[in-house]
Amino acid sequence: MNELPYHVLIVDDEPMVRELATRNFMRLGFLCDTAEDGDEAATKCVANNYDAVVTDLKMPNRNGHSLAVELLGQPSRPVVVVTTAIIEPRISRDLVTRGID
Repeated sequence: MNELPYHVLIVDDEPMVRELATRNFMRLGFLCDTAEDGDEAATKCVANNYDAVVTDLKMPNRNGHSLAVELLGQPSRPVVVVTTAIIEPRISRDLVTRGID
């Protein structure tokens, strides 16, 4: 059994969403970091070994789809979860085909 808390990165350009998600994950015992966009998240993923990354799709600079695709291509990747209000079946199919969690 893992004695250390799971380390999660929450990626969203909306501060309120990041705060609420962080609070909920921390309440469950997770250690949380946050990022405002895909660029910041990618940098943090290089520096940290996250167990999971929860990302929005629509963000400035680098979107969540691009981030998710990069993370899914890593040999030792975190669990990747996408949350979004965007209804785009093409993007959903693409991420499912690539192995999104």
